[in-house]
Amino acid sequence: MFAAIDSSELMPPLIDEIKDGQWLGVTVRSQGPGGKVLVCAHRYVRRGADFQWGQGLCYTLTQYLDYDESWEPCKGRPTNK
Repeated sequence: MFAAIDSSELMPPLIDEIKDGQWLGVTVRSQGPGGKVLVCAHRYVRRGADFQWGQGLCYTLTQYLDYDESWEPCKGRPTNK
């Protein structure tokens, strides 16, 4: 079953998130039939009073494309080069 665009399961961005221009779907991977799907937004940004960090955001979906979990792959990584 697919969630409609106006689904109550969807939420607007939180005050510390910038999702405009996040490129959701720039990476999509599947485990194949019956497996999970991974979809990522490489340009997802988390912000605070004096910072904006591009951390990326990924969602894992079930075989039916229902939300399973989310994670920020670059969260906690060093920012120096």
